[in-house]
Amino acid sequence: MSSTTQIASGVESSGKYLTFVLAGESYGISILGVREIIAVQPITPLPRMPAAVNGVINLRGKIIPVIDLRTSLSLHAAEFDRATCIIVLDVDLAAGATQIGCIVDAVREVSNIANDELQPPPTVGGAVDADYIMALARPAEDDCVVTLLDIPHVLAQLFGDSLFDMGDPAAAETSL
Repeated sequence: MSSTTQIASGVESSGKYLTFVLAGESYGISILGVREIIAVQPITPLPRMPAAVNGVINLRGKIIPVIDLRTSLSLHAAEFDRATCIIVLDVDLAAGATQIGCIVDAVREVSNIANDELQPPPTVGGAVDADYIMALARPAEDDCVVTLLDIPHVLAQLFGDSLFDMGDPAAAETSL
């Protein structure tokens, strides 16, 4: 990774990001935590899970929980289509490393986002919880704004902070 910058929460933010689409908008996550991208497959629902947890899949003999990022981010639900896929992430939990699948509308590309393309998330007062936004980016090769997600915070909001080691944001992002 080339030089990095510190955005609002102190997380290193420049580097390579997998960009994807949710509800017509562009989002990105650090490529370091991406294990693979797979087509949507049958998901087994689990009782008493948060609404964003669709269930689990059997990926080559390993049971992986699957969340719908649309629901996690309070976006309206949508039917799956041919472009819908699951991004399988390696995440570090307090209990150890695991994999989690995130359903997205479509994967776009891997973008190299430089320091000068980053901006901190806008502040709208204390009423809006934007901890899940690591930064906003305007890549030179793209005309849209890409919201860079802090996946540990997204997951912590779903499952509770105690599941994740949220002490060092920089360590949490690199361990993703």
